[in-house]
Order: sequence, then C-alpha cells, then structure tokens
Amino acid sequence: PAMGGVASLLGWGLILVGFGFKLAWVPFHTWSPDVYQGAPSPVTALIASGSKAANYALLLRLAPMSCLLAHKSAFAAMAVLAVATMTVGNLLALTQNNIKRLLAYSSVAHMGYLFIPLLSGNFGVSSALFYLFSYLAAVIAAFGVISIVSASKSAGDADDIADYTGLANRSPLLGAVLALSLLSLLGMPLTAGFFAKFYIFMAAAHAGMWWLLVVGAINTGISAFYYLRVTIAIYAPSEQRESEVKSRSAAGPAISLAVCSVVIVILGVYPSLLVRLAQYASGWIAW
Repeated sequence: PAMGGVASLLGWGLILVGFGFKLAWVPFHTWSPDVYQGAPSPVTALIASGSKAANYALLLRLAPMSCLLAHKSAFAAMAVLAVATMTVGNLLALTQNNIKRLLAYSSVAHMGYLFIPLLSGNFGVSSALFYLFSYLAAVIAAFGVISIVSASKSAGDADDIADYTGLANRSPLLGAVLALSLLSLLGMPLTAGFFAKFYIFMAAAHAGMWWLLVVGAINTGISAFYYLRVTIAIYAPSEQRESEVKSRSAAGPAISLAVCSVVIVILGVYPSLLVRLAQYASGWIAW
C-alpha cells in the first residue's frame, strides 16, 4: 500500500508537470514570453485563451480524482507553486516594454491566481469557472486590439508599448477596448475582473486559506503598476503625428471586440448572470 501511495503521488505529480508546462506555471513558464512575442497576434490570442481554458478545464475535472490535494506535503508544494507563479509572473511583467511579452507574463500570473480556487476544493469550483470566463473575455479583447493595430502598421507588429501611446486619440474605440480589457485583467471595479478576483479570494477565505488571499491581494497591487502604465500610455498625448488606425479586416474582429467588451461591462455590474451558470456547471464536477 505504501508503495502504491508513492507511485500514485509520482504519477499525479508528473501529470501536474505536464499541466504546468501547458499553463505556464513557474518554473515551466519560460517558453511563454518568446512564443507570445514571436507568433502572429491572432495566434497568440488563441494560445492565451483557448489553449489555457481547455487545459485548465481539464485540470479542474481531474483534480477531484487526484491524491495531491489530500496529501499535506503535496498540497503545500502546490501552494508554493501558486505563490511563485503569481509573484514571478507579475514581477517579470513589470520590466517589459513589449506588450505581448507583458501579457505573456500577465498570463503566467493569472494562472497562479487560478491556483487559488483549485486549492480551495469544492468552495472554489464555481469561482474558478467565473474567473476563467472573465479572463478569456479580457485577453481576447486585448489581443484583438493588438491584431488590428498591428495590421494597420506599415511594417511588423505593434509590439512595443510605445506603439500604443496616444491610441485613444487615433482610434477612441480601440483605445477604450484595450484599456477596458487591461483594467479587467487588473480587477478594477465595474469590470468582470473585479468580481472574478473577489470570488476566488472569497473561496480562499471560505477554505480558511487567509494567507493565500493576502498573497493574491498583494500580487494584484503589484500588477496595477504595469496595467495602469499601459492604460495611461493609451490616453497620453502622442508626440508622433500618426493617422487614425484603420482596419481593413472583416467585421469579425470588430464583432469579437464588441462582444468581449459588453461581457466585461455586464459582468462587472451584474455578475450573478454568470455566477448562476458557474454554480450549475460546478455541480457536474464531483469534489
């Protein structure tokens, strides 16, 4: 039995390492910024949203079957992994001048936040689903704007934060959508991201993990520096004499941006719409 227990822990540990690479947990995150920067913006949007959502949903489904959450040492190791992922992601994002690398490290931090409901057991399932949906809306909107701005640039992608200085003057709608998505990722009130963080912190409190709540709150404060830095740049006067941003793409991207923006705003005012669906969906996951 003892040997079986060790083998089970080892097996689930290896599965967790696989998820760690896919979800870019620390220390498996090193591929993320290079891929985000090197890939075309629409591809990066898919990696940041669909790939992360699918892998986290599978992890959420498998977690109740795992022995890791019931094993004290394994649980402690996962808690350390959560703290490291949140903190390293946010600290590295502070140093970035490339917006795609910044969002890559931001994504690392968000996967760390999503560790909190995972460690909270049954208390955190519905909050995890709410957080995941809110994160998807914000990150798709952000990369949608990056794709449109990059397409209007004469050469290369608009990767540098300086490319977005004064964006609100050149294209008020694109500037507003990008700012809204960044503020939602930060967790600003009246955005979906605010309630997303509120619910996962409540799950941590309900599970008695106050220290993890405090670490998450501190990391949210750290992230404010780089999210607000880009947001301020969007509305700053630009020294460059650039024409308005014009998208030659089809109506699809514009519709996607509109839908994501509406979702962010509505869930920031009336979150119970999604909360009920998340609670219903969590009933299918047997913790």
